Amino acid sequence: VLALPLELSGNIGTLPELTDRGAGAFELKAALGQLAMDASGYMASLNSLAGSKLKLLVESPELEQVISDLGLSLPFSGPLAMQADFEAGETATNGTLKASVNDIELNGELELQPQKLQLEATVGPLDQLGALLEVQGLPAEAASIVGNVAFAEEGLMLEELSAAVASAKLKAEGTLASGDAASEIKVQATGDSLAELMASLPAVTFDASTTVTLAGSKTTLKPLQTRFGNSDIAGWLELDTAEGTDLKARLESKLIDAEELSASTADDPAPPPAGAAEPGAAAAAAPPADAATATTTAKSKYVFTEDPLPWEALQNNNLDILWNIGTLKSTTAELSKLVLQSTLQDGDLKAGLDFE
Repeated sequence: VLALPLELSGNIGTLPELTDRGAGAFELKAALGQLAMDASGYMASLNSLAGSKLKLLVESPELEQVISDLGLSLPFSGPLAMQADFEAGETATNGTLKASVNDIELNGELELQPQKLQLEATVGPLDQLGALLEVQGLPAEAASIVGNVAFAEEGLMLEELSAAVASAKLKAEGTLASGDAASEIKVQATGDSLAELMASLPAVTFDASTTVTLAGSKTTLKPLQTRFGNSDIAGWLELDTAEGTDLKARLESKLIDAEELSASTADDPAPPPAGAAEPGAAAAAAPPADAATATTTAKSKYVFTEDPLPWEALQNNNLDILWNIGTLKSTTAELSKLVLQSTLQDGDLKAGLDFE
């Protein structure tokens, strides 16, 4: 960053305005490498922000270069354009935000009061955002976020905070505690189809609710109630990352319909583009594998690889999972009273399955 060219220019009002009231119009421009910023507006008074206005413009022809110049590692690229407008009143400051990176847009409105922030925003389309993050199958729709965040001595209070994509809705309320105190957030999710969230998921209704407790290195989901189509899961989960990863779970299910859950809207492969060769024809036309490679593979006495598998990673991870399932339905069988148990302690992995 220190090697990048920096340009600054602007004005901060007239001398009489500044000396009399500490107020006046201002405009400041800055350019750092390929990042340009322009801030303009009016400062009503140094004693009170009421009546003050601010417009902030940020632009870059290539965001990837800006991120690299700042020494960051983020998967965003393309042109960046952002505009934020703020106006301070007697009791609250109102603002709007518009930003875009390639075809991804963020639009938001907020109202900042002394002890509360109200916000409403949309971001999307999610499939374009997923492409940047290398996540496939997200919907070609925008996500919306609405809610209030109150500022208190004990931390941030989430009030009626919700997010939505198509018919799917997520609601959260609770406290993000400050300091060493535990945070507790109640979360509820509902939707008409999991496939609306990701194409590879089954097209079944869902609902889930839990209380998330964050205390130091420990995260707890208790009680946990979920339903996906005909299937259900209840119980609790506890994750502790103080030393490695320690996961404990106690789960109960009346029914797990594996046949229903294994179906997805993305099961059928998309037809090949017009003019594309049939898969069999492509295979027939492919040249034979390199003889040296084939010989090396044939000589290998291992199933997967000559290199040893990284079993040492298990030393830092512990598991203790018990899952009781009343009925498990699949395409080939129906099992009753399943007890699935798995433990991993100091690299010693044990798993058991009992059923009728």
